[in-house]
Amino acid sequence: MELVVGASNTTMRSLLGKLGGLLAQEYALMSGVRGDVQYINDELASMQAFLRDLSTAPDRHDNRLKDWMKQIRDMGYDIEDCIDDFAHRIPRDPSSDFKCLFIRTRFYELRTWWPRRNIASKIAELKVRAQQIGKRRRRYGVDNPINLNNGPLVRAVTYEIAEHQLTGHQLIVTKEPVGVTADMKKLEDWLDLDKPVEMCDKERIVLSIAGFGGVGKTTIAMALYQNARDKFDCRASVTVSQNYDQGAVLRMILKQVKPHESDPNIEGRSHSELMEELKTYLAEKRGLPLAIVTMAGIVASNPRKSIKDWKEACNSLFPELMPSLTLDGVTRILDYCYNDLPADLRTCSLYLSIFPKGSKISRKRFTRRLIAEGFVSEKQGLSDEEVAETYFNQLIKRKIIRPVEHSSNGKIKSFQVHDMVLEYIVSKSSEENFITVVGGHWLVPMPTNKIRRLSVQSSGSEHGNSTKHMNLSQVRSLTMFRSLDQLHFHSFNNGILQVLDLEGCKGLKEKHLNDMCRMLVLKYLSLRQTDISKIPSKIAKLEYLETLDLRETNVTELPKSAGQLKRIINIFGGNKSSRKGLKLPQEITKETMKALRVLSGIEIDDKSTGVAGLHQLTGLRKLAIYKLRLQKGSETLTQLGSAIEYLGSCGLQTLVLNDEGSDFINLLDTMSGAPPRYLSALELSGNLKDVPQWITKLSNLNKLTLSVTVLRTDTFVLLRDLPLLFSLTFSLSAAKQDEAIVDIIDDNKSQSGGVIYVPGEGFKSLKLLRFFAPLVPKLSFPEDAMPALERIEMRFEAFEGLFGVDTLKSLKEVHLRVNSTADDITNFIVDDLKAIKAPKIIVDHVISS
Repeated sequence: MELVVGASNTTMRSLLGKLGGLLAQEYALMSGVRGDVQYINDELASMQAFLRDLSTAPDRHDNRLKDWMKQIRDMGYDIEDCIDDFAHRIPRDPSSDFKCLFIRTRFYELRTWWPRRNIASKIAELKVRAQQIGKRRRRYGVDNPINLNNGPLVRAVTYEIAEHQLTGHQLIVTKEPVGVTADMKKLEDWLDLDKPVEMCDKERIVLSIAGFGGVGKTTIAMALYQNARDKFDCRASVTVSQNYDQGAVLRMILKQVKPHESDPNIEGRSHSELMEELKTYLAEKRGLPLAIVTMAGIVASNPRKSIKDWKEACNSLFPELMPSLTLDGVTRILDYCYNDLPADLRTCSLYLSIFPKGSKISRKRFTRRLIAEGFVSEKQGLSDEEVAETYFNQLIKRKIIRPVEHSSNGKIKSFQVHDMVLEYIVSKSSEENFITVVGGHWLVPMPTNKIRRLSVQSSGSEHGNSTKHMNLSQVRSLTMFRSLDQLHFHSFNNGILQVLDLEGCKGLKEKHLNDMCRMLVLKYLSLRQTDISKIPSKIAKLEYLETLDLRETNVTELPKSAGQLKRIINIFGGNKSSRKGLKLPQEITKETMKALRVLSGIEIDDKSTGVAGLHQLTGLRKLAIYKLRLQKGSETLTQLGSAIEYLGSCGLQTLVLNDEGSDFINLLDTMSGAPPRYLSALELSGNLKDVPQWITKLSNLNKLTLSVTVLRTDTFVLLRDLPLLFSLTFSLSAAKQDEAIVDIIDDNKSQSGGVIYVPGEGFKSLKLLRFFAPLVPKLSFPEDAMPALERIEMRFEAFEGLFGVDTLKSLKEVHLRVNSTADDITNFIVDDLKAIKAPKIIVDHVISS
């Protein structure tokens, strides 16, 4: 086994930055301590250079080197803990205030004498440890990496960070299986896909595909599902692991056969209730066979390697002639691919072990956590968010992770890790004591060292027993899945814990929230999909908090003290599917919330006192208002219009407005200033009468969602010249369906002569077109319309027809979700449309509540 150096290298780099900041504080260090800190800083800088050499050295490290590396890593963690403890125990340097500077300085020294003395003692001990580690290396003859360069060709590679700065925009990424044509044909014959339904074998209800991990079982299953899905009116695709949550699987199926917004209580339904309603089959979902996928990823990431290099690699991977690929062969390929990763990507790969087997992982959740952990920092002119996206794209390119869902803007929304890859990563992570996994599916040894990052993946009392005898005082990151039973937050060091992710956990109580408010260096706090209903005012103590996620909870407002969170970057609240919002914070000022970049899922009414303060958030990049209820002509309405106009000129990139009757969205066209030219995503929901004319000037607009009330021919004509528009959606808010909506659609149809015509030119970049409404009128496409369009999605109760789609040269799929209340005429039109040979017509008959 090779030595893992990626995480250690990243830790050293982060640590050196913190040490530099500590040295810069004039009054923080006691006499004599500055020299100790400087010594540790210099020693660690040399160690980091050694780590960089190791990351490019061959896989020939002996046990002495492994042990020495572990000592460096553990010391680095302890130094970082000491610095973080210093940061929250020692008040800020008083030198910035020149009034009575001498008196203030002396008072500061007296007040902080004891904590500074305590920390000075710890730093002295750490200096001795650093000296001993350096001597130990020489005493036991730990070799330099340069002496190991005669080994086989297994090296890390570099890559251009700007090359994959942005996530690719894709919609349909179905892969054809490789090397399993005969198996696919046999399964298709068994399904009798070409026969009418009434002639098919009613006895055949389960098809089983067997084989060892990574051979491609789920490849065949998913490819078969993709090829055959349009033959079934009701279908679902889920991933089921050996130790799975039955309720979660059933809910996943139910959400695919029934619109999520029609059943807001789905999360609270019992297993028996879900079973009673679900009548469908399970199909596993994965990608291409693992060995082929991973090798393809490494080849794509090393375009400069010669044929000779690849021959040498193949000889090292397959030293003997084998009739077929074995499990050991797959493991060797994973070793090779892992060793080829740059150090930063190794760290990101190891971090995947946080998540349970088979879980669907949010891309944004993953990248935000990388930033909060300190694994990502600004470089080469890119922000930390852009660097995190770059790392994520590299993991996709190298086939370490695979996309599962794409957002309507074409970016990856969620991803998964192949079971064998995740098992490999968990083993590596355990080896370096990078992440400790409790419960779940993996048999990993109990940690003998200090636990730094803890992922509790089992439920009930199991994980309580597993962590009972663990020392949790050094845990910097805690992730819980399913339940909080038996776990006590008082076991953790409140001066160290920086990441707390409790998404989806049950059993969260008020006492837990009070404990969280004592975690003084917390940066990332996710309470998403928990049962909480109130945030304590003590949250203001979390002065380092950067991300607060309260989505899909019962929290309706933040305490007034939340306005004191000076470092907060992301605030998420509300529930987009039900259009429930989090009341706008009362106190918003440039001084207190100047770091805020994302304010999403909020509610604004005439009682909202913080609207005027929105002008101060000049760094805001996303503003999503899920519920807007204002009186016409009110002062708050005027303030909001002015704020949006000003923020649009400052760099606002995403704007979401759901207007419930205040007519605010119809006033947007009267904005006197320049259009919000930085917008890349815009959503206007409500009784929108006309599309604002300034939208035509948004040259960066990538994603546009409009109310179905403007579904007219002239709307398509107005929008056709937007150069980067990727997706266009006409939708009706699920939270409040206007009773007159069908009349409005009929009036729009009449204005267009009975048919909505898509113009024959324009929409050069559009790939996704969606219509979500009770009635979708006749739509007609000329032959040269929307040349890049790949997918059309519709959800409706009544449907009048779709004409010309068979002439659209890039169109691959038309996906229709037909409500079970649809009349016979609608069903007849849908059946007639299914007769088209191309594009593929997919029909789902969804169940109405």
